Amino acid sequence: MLFLLAILVRNYRSKTFKVSVFDRKATGAKIIVFPEYGLFFPHYLTSREDIYKLLEEIPDPIRRVNPCRELGGKEDFLIQHTLSCIAKNYSLYLIANIGAKENCPQNNKQCTQNGVYHFNANVAYSPSGVHLGRYFKKNLRDFEKWYDVPTSTVPSCFKTPYGTIGMLISYDIFNSEVAIDLIENRKIDIIALSSVWINTVPFHAIPFHASWASIMGITLFVSNLKNKDDMMFGSGIYTPYNVLKHSSKSYEDELLMASLDILSTRRDITYFPDVKLSRLFIREAKEKFKAYIDGVNYTMSLLNGRDNEAKTKICLKNFCCFVIIKNKAVNVTNFAVGIYRGNSKGSENIVESCL
Repeated sequence: MLFLLAILVRNYRSKTFKVSVFDRKATGAKIIVFPEYGLFFPHYLTSREDIYKLLEEIPDPIRRVNPCRELGGKEDFLIQHTLSCIAKNYSLYLIANIGAKENCPQNNKQCTQNGVYHFNANVAYSPSGVHLGRYFKKNLRDFEKWYDVPTSTVPSCFKTPYGTIGMLISYDIFNSEVAIDLIENRKIDIIALSSVWINTVPFHAIPFHASWASIMGITLFVSNLKNKDDMMFGSGIYTPYNVLKHSSKSYEDELLMASLDILSTRRDITYFPDVKLSRLFIREAKEKFKAYIDGVNYTMSLLNGRDNEAKTKICLKNFCCFVIIKNKAVNVTNFAVGIYRGNSKGSENIVESCL
């Protein structure tokens, strides 16, 4: 199976579309995933009024609507019609990120001022253009003031000849309830992640997503928007066993392609055992210092050891990080361990991080 990541560009003023030339070169592609905000860059938006003109009502996937055949010429469905036709014309499965709108239920005290909910959404289409799935993002970034948080997060997945695909958006990958539901209960084989991923410690995109795929035991497709000013990069194609492809640190457009047998890579989630009792008796570091890394204020301690072996522990109240290094080829005095507990940069989520 050939999988590719590409960019779909929307002309903000003329409401016309064009597909990146990359996918035209990729004959035989079966699945394509577009990044979060692939249609309109978030820095062009400042308010709910800005995004409202770009939102569309997304039909329930149960209806199996074919926007390319059924919604042509309807201004309110221009984006979905275009995406559906791209999937149909290229005969591939297509997953893209768009803006969705839904009218507030009557007598809803949580309703927005304009009476319409705005959602960050992913949609999926079959090679014939049929609408297969929709997913609303829950963990919004702090800059996404134009979107609303859905009252409930409904997992979305659909079957293909290459395995069952589930959809997530950006930091919703941290939502273990949805991810584990998809993997354990719905038995998906692939997660397609559309993302605007800002690379900050400890969540650099490529190592984090590679580790996530390995632990969760599934194949992970990540299509990430690129922007140098915000350190956005890090698309990749990951299996539980290896990294098939990942993007470079350049901020030029690029295409990632890989051929793989999805159904042979699936395995069970890896649950880590409890901490060994012996680690509790490692002495806590006495000498500590502060260091800002990617704007995060870590408490650090140098590793002290001899004979190429070192171990230490560093704690913030009841949260501790343990480090044990044994390597004859490495000078352990060149290492430090860091610990952080607090808000994730650019998010209200609380993280506990060992570095």
